[in-house]
Amino acid sequence: MSIRFRNYSMFTEKKYDRNWYEWCVFVDSDREVVDRINAVEYKLHPTFPDPVRLITQKENRFALFSSGWGGFLLRTRVIFEDGSEEAGGYYLALDKDSWPKEPAPSRFGSTVEQSVYAVLAEGKYRWRKLSTVASRTGLSTNSVQQVLGKLEVANLVRKLPYPSIDGQELWAATAAVGVMPRL
Repeated sequence: MSIRFRNYSMFTEKKYDRNWYEWCVFVDSDREVVDRINAVEYKLHPTFPDPVRLITQKENRFALFSSGWGGFLLRTRVIFEDGSEEAGGYYLALDKDSWPKEPAPSRFGSTVEQSVYAVLAEGKYRWRKLSTVASRTGLSTNSVQQVLGKLEVANLVRKLPYPSIDGQELWAATAAVGVMPRL
């Protein structure tokens, strides 16, 4: 069985004289194939911290989200429900903006709040611009600003030059505005 992969990328900033991108790679095979998969192991370029990542979230099509400045050959190992495995490779291309206007497969929640939380919950990113959060969620900057406003009122977002939220604050924020994010 041949497993297809696909990736999205989005230019975020120029850093260290290189163009940096946020990216997502996921299984792009038919639903019947995805349903037979138990996990996908991605082996990233050795310069990444923890370059071997095991993803088990079937509902996200085993999506891996990260950031970087250059494309590379991503090694994959697909582990099926029956215990069999399929090894392969996928070239991760970051040379064009390909992030969809609609959110990536099952990546974001169904409400504005859930979508913003899903992006902020990644923790390792600190968004400098509302437009970056809006672009990542597929929402308008106005919608993102309203959600962040709710979080500020509830004292759940630090008042910094950029919005910042960590995992514990995320769950507190969820309770404060009465929604449960789907992460």
